[in-house]
Formats: sequence, structure tokens, C-alpha cells
Amino acid sequence: MKLLLVEDNLAMQTTLQRTFQRRGMQVVTCDDGNRALDRWRASVPDVVVLDLNLPGQDGLHVLAAARAEGLAAPVLILTARGAVGDRILGLNTGADDYLPKPFDLDELEARIRALARRVLPDAAPPEFCGMRVDAGSGSAPAAASAARDFRKASRRMNVSYGDGYDRTHRRGPSCQLAVGAPRENAGSSRREPWCRWHRLSA
Repeated sequence: MKLLLVEDNLAMQTTLQRTFQRRGMQVVTCDDGNRALDRWRASVPDVVVLDLNLPGQDGLHVLAAARAEGLAAPVLILTARGAVGDRILGLNTGADDYLPKPFDLDELEARIRALARRVLPDAAPPEFCGMRVDAGSGSAPAAASAARDFRKASRRMNVSYGDGYDRTHRRGPSCQLAVGAPRENAGSSRREPWCRWHRLSA
């Protein structure tokens, strides 16, 4: 993930840059509002962390100009201006998140990564029991398909599990399914049927 850090406080800029680089981010820095847009265009960041009190040009002006140009990278404003009115103004200008100083470093990182997850392409979908889960619906299409196939196969075999049965179902010319009467399951009072495929001799 590439991060553009626009911060004029050199000590804070250095600390954040080193910390996030150690945590696997590529960090591009800028300390001046007049150069921030050029750096933004050139670096094509995944997330921008933007201070408001910048020399040359205020951070809000940088943000407004970037949005007017169509620069769509998510922006987290990191500033000492923590009043509710300042937060509303920043968000209405085009920021995606707003974190006043002083701040917790782990919280800042978590917010940055949350913003990046919204826009990073080709993210692998989550998996459960080896099946991919659709993030939007929470369903596992492969599991649903497998369940449908199993139900269809069960209907084709038309196997009923009554007491005292012993049936054979053919699957093509070379296999048959032997289904036996329920047996006592070891260590359990339940009586369960058994079934297995047998390959027929040629």
C-alpha cells in the first residue's frame, strides 16, 4: 500500500514515515501545501494523510483542488483542529476520515488500512472451509451449488432409509451403491444406515 503523508512537522513526519514503513507501507512525504498536489499526482497514492496547517497553502485548499481535478484517493485529515465545525468542514470538502491531534498511532494505522480496503482492487475474497464467501451477501456460492447437486443426486437414487432394507442402486455400467439396514453405531445408541459404492468387475 502506498501512503502520501502531507505533514509540515518534521519530527512527526519522520516518526510516522519510519513507523509505517516498518509496518509494510510505502510512504511518500511532502511538507508544503504548494507542492502537495504535484506530489499527489506523481505518486498516485492509495491513501493520503493530510495536515491542514501547512505552509504555502492550507490543507483544505489542497483537498478541494484535488477533488476538483478528480483525484479520488481517500483522504484522512490529521490536524490539531479538532472542533466539531472543523471536522464537518473537512468532511464536506472531500475528506473520508478525520482524526484530531493528539492521536493514538495504532488507531491512525487502523483508519488508514480501513480506507485502503475500500479501494484496493483484486482483494481475495474471504474463505470458509475452503470455499470462497461473497463479501456482499455473506453466502458461499460453491457451497450452495454443491448442496443443490447433492439433492439432485439423492432424488435420482431415490434411497429411503427404512428398517430392514438391503438395496443396490446402479451408477452406470461399472458401479453400484449398496445400502444396508441400520447398524448400531459404536459408542452410541443411534442406529445408522450404511452405504458404499462398489466397483463391478468387468
